[in-house]
Amino acid sequence: MKEGIYLSEKKRAETQRELLKVLAILCKIRDPGFEAHLLRAQNLTEQLVIVHNRRCQLELSKSYMIHIVHSSILHDIGKAEIPEGILYKPGHYLQMNEKSSRCIR
Repeated sequence: MKEGIYLSEKKRAETQRELLKVLAILCKIRDPGFEAHLLRAQNLTEQLVIVHNRRCQLELSKSYMIHIVHSSILHDIGKAEIPEGILYKPGHYLQMNEKSSRCIR
């Protein structure tokens, strides 16, 4: 074994899940409804991955499917950088807003 710190697969998965939750909490600070949205997204992702795996006979491992479900929490993480004036503005997303969002990146 190479020198370094090694975690069991279970401990690594737990750590990854907790780190993803921390990222989600950072976004939740700006939007109190965000946590519920992330939980719904994770639940739907889990259902989708199970059905897709079965239907397409992909034979994905349980741990791989869990990684997909945990990673789904990242789908909105980019919202953390968008100014609230644009993020919560009612109405259509205009080209001017798109230019403002690009400047952030």
